Amino acid sequence: MYKIKTDSFTLTVDTKKDAFNLLLKLSGLKISDLSKYMEVSIEELQNAPQWAINYLKDIINAELIHLGYVIKDTKTTGLLYELNRLQKEAQKAITKGTIQGNQPVELNDDIVSESGYIKAGYITRMEDILKDFINPD
Repeated sequence: MYKIKTDSFTLTVDTKKDAFNLLLKLSGLKISDLSKYMEVSIEELQNAPQWAINYLKDIINAELIHLGYVIKDTKTTGLLYELNRLQKEAQKAITKGTIQGNQPVELNDDIVSESGYIKAGYITRMEDILKDFINPD
């Protein structure tokens, strides 16, 4: 099991490569985007280097903490309704044994931050990751 725990989210997957792929998905980036931005080859990123995992983890963590403050300041906690529902549904399915494995991504309860614009895409992408986990193709 490979686990990443930050102040704002927890990611639990089988391998480092799985973590890298979920971090890419959560960030909304494709491997080609990261390759171009970091000026490294796609082949180098295919091996899920630790520096790339750290970069994605840190960027996502900072953005989610900021989002948490915005949600608190603007009193828009309803934005998290579907994500909270999916997290509970995933946990329930794991407990019942209808899904094997660990919940891949979880938004930690204590994210709070200063005002600014809402980057709700992170929440939407977390929802997509959990939907894929609950109902794999």
